[in-house]
Amino acid sequence: MTEGSLTTQFAYNGDGVRVGKTIGAATTDYLVDLASTLPVVISDTDAVYLYGLD
Repeated sequence: MTEGSLTTQFAYNGDGVRVGKTIGAATTDYLVDLASTLPVVISDTDAVYLYGLD
């Protein structure tokens, strides 16, 4: 989908569930709970892992 100079793309898994989107240069990946009766987006933010010395 393109509006003006901004392009939007969507990504789907093999079951047709949306798992990501890209708007312009910004990409969002979804973590989806497929165990629920309807797929639900659990998170649409970046995950950051910080590992320490413990």
